[in-house]
Amino acid sequence: MDTEPGRDDQKDTSESKKQEALSVGKAREEAKKAASSSGAENANSHQEPTHSLKILLRGHSMLEWISLGFTLVLVLVGIFYTFYAAKQWQAMQAALKKTDQSLELTRQSLELNRRQTVAAEESAKAASESVRLGKSSLDTSTKSFQIEQRPYLITAGAPRFVGDARPAADHPIHVNITFLNVGKTPAIRVQAFRHLAILPGQSNMVAVSAFIERFFADARQTKDDGQGEDVAPGGTFFTTGQDIPILSAEEIAAIEQSRDAIYFIGGASYEDAFRSRHKTEFCFSFIGTDITVWHICGTHNTVR
Repeated sequence: MDTEPGRDDQKDTSESKKQEALSVGKAREEAKKAASSSGAENANSHQEPTHSLKILLRGHSMLEWISLGFTLVLVLVGIFYTFYAAKQWQAMQAALKKTDQSLELTRQSLELNRRQTVAAEESAKAASESVRLGKSSLDTSTKSFQIEQRPYLITAGAPRFVGDARPAADHPIHVNITFLNVGKTPAIRVQAFRHLAILPGQSNMVAVSAFIERFFADARQTKDDGQGEDVAPGGTFFTTGQDIPILSAEEIAAIEQSRDAIYFIGGASYEDAFRSRHKTEFCFSFIGTDITVWHICGTHNTVR
């Protein structure tokens, strides 16, 4: 039976669309299956670690886990202690550095103080030396002034026999000596000592010197009644020696013939206005017949 061409074409188009719809449905089914399969695999992959952990947990006892925890705690404590000790060590190093700096500052301060002390001591020594030199200069000036202004008692010429008479037998012998103040100020509280003696054998100078020294030692113990007298500048005073007993004619002849000698020794002590004590001593001898000739001794004619 013959068909119509238009209808055949419509049938073919309908069949094609059905086939395409079946293909699309199959593709979708396959995609769903693939997606389901992939989801299952992913789920299985997420469940595997949890499953492994459960297996791991089932493989150890509680004691082992406690020991492991304690070990972890010890490790953490050790790490903390190490960190703390490191911090302490750093703090100690910083403290030691500060201590060293402080010690260095202290040392520098002590050195500065020592130098200042040395400088102060040197300054004090210099000041003391300056004071000493000033005092010495003042003392020298004062001493020079006192020396310039002090009284000076000297013997005003040779001794003189009282009455200008020659020594005679059976007569006492009296001899005067006069002192003159040639200084600028008074001689205060003048005290005189004097002595007369006969010295035989004057050629023996050793014996003469010993006699004179002994004589002065004795004479210094004798003070006359003029003690305490003041003598003004340019003024005089005298003292008299009368210690020799009356001589015989033979003794007078020995003196006139220079076999014996009359020694007149003595001195005067006095003060100045500055309360310093001074002394003048004299020593003369007489031989022969000329009463104006008195020989000065080699010693003890001094002004001090």
